[in-house]
Amino acid sequence: MFTARALGRDARPSPEGTLEWVKQDQLQALDLVEDLPELLPRVLAMRPDDAPFFARYHYDEHDRLVIAFAEP
Repeated sequence: MFTARALGRDARPSPEGTLEWVKQDQLQALDLVEDLPELLPRVLAMRPDDAPFFARYHYDEHDRLVIAFAEP
């Protein structure tokens, strides 16, 4: 896991869109890519001394995303 400190909170737009800061309690109201509702709670609950987690992604026969997290 890597962490960093930003010198500021300014975000620059890119060809992918305009970046913006969002409060954690507003995340569930956003149209997120399909794995983020599963990943964000795990990431946000992590402490600095937690080991990284690993997951395997695949789509099932009904084209639904399946995320299998490895047990620590």
